[in-house]
Parts: sequence; C-alpha cells; structure tokens
Amino acid sequence: MVSLDSKGAVQTASTSRVQGLFTLRRLLARGGFVFLTADGPFGGELFRLDLPGLAPVVRTGWFTLRRQLGLRILPLFAHEEGAQRIVTIHPPLPAPTGDEAADKAACRAVLTAMLGDYVRRYPSQCRYLAFPPWPS
Repeated sequence: MVSLDSKGAVQTASTSRVQGLFTLRRLLARGGFVFLTADGPFGGELFRLDLPGLAPVVRTGWFTLRRQLGLRILPLFAHEEGAQRIVTIHPPLPAPTGDEAADKAACRAVLTAMLGDYVRRYPSQCRYLAFPPWPS
C-alpha cells in the first residue's frame, strides 16, 4: 500500500486496504495526483472488458475513490515507439452518478472502446488482447 512521508511524498508500506484508501483520500484532498492501474492482480474485480482476445479485468480501487470523492479519472495508455514510451492521456471518464450500476456501465463502455482502439492501433504490443492466447 501507500503512505505519506513527512514531506508529503508517497511511500510504499505494508498496511491495510482501508488505511491505504484513507491515505489516498488525504493526498487527493490536498490537491495531489494519484496514479492507479485499473488492471493487474490486486483488488476486487469491477468488470471485464469485452474484447476479442483475452477479456481484461478492471479492478475496483480507482472506481471506489472516484465515487467516494467525485474524482475526474483520466485514462492513460502507453505504447512503445522504438526506444521511447509514449503516454497518451485521454479525456476524463463520465462524471460519477448516483446510480452505481449505470455509472459502472458507462465507464465500462468508454474503457472498452478506448482499449479496443488501442489494440487495433498497437496489436503487436497487446498480444493477448489482439489475438486469442492459444489456438481454439
């Protein structure tokens, strides 16, 4: 998880999930920025993106903070061009709504379209999303 040192810098530390979310909320309330991955092995499953290859799992952390604090979420995607990594910052996801199911569906639709476009543009960098991981 994360914590803040005496100068306000984020440090990693072993802590509870609740403590970690509280620390992130405090950082955001002070005007800080937080980068959270929506995928990966940690956190509960929010939903899966319906793509032709492997359906990636989107995790709950960013969605929970977004709903609790009314945050604007800017999706980031990175791809390689030669020896450089290019980061693209997309427009914000739709603003949180009172209806969690509708909110989740709206985010899922936008992220599915974004990731689908990314896979079409950079298929060699998305092997398991662009193609099934094994022959059928």
